[in-house]
Amino acid sequence: MQSTGSDEGLARAKKEAEAKLIRLRTLLNKKTVLYAELMTNARMLMDYDDQMVLNEEEKLRLTQDIDVGLLKLLQKRQLAVELADQLAEKKEEYKALKQYIKELDARCEHLKQELKEKDDELD
Repeated sequence: MQSTGSDEGLARAKKEAEAKLIRLRTLLNKKTVLYAELMTNARMLMDYDDQMVLNEEEKLRLTQDIDVGLLKLLQKRQLAVELADQLAEKKEEYKALKQYIKELDARCEHLKQELKEKDDELD
């Protein structure tokens, strides 16, 4: 009778071992699936991080381009102010020269008149 008892115990132990083996395989499969998911998520995070780095580099490049553009704009504004000042000076100089020419024309007319009078006296 001990052999039936030990056969039953052996059968029970075998059944328990098979159940544990099935549970172990199930858990290993779940672990493999979770590990694959973890690796996929890690790759996605690394890709996301790479994209963030590229975006940050692009942002810095655009900021630099904006700064260069602003500097050029300020330089052009300064040049426009300087040119406006030069134009105002040239306009004043032009007005002065125009007035001087008027005065010379008046003097010329006066001298012509005097010359005509002298010519008339000589005749």
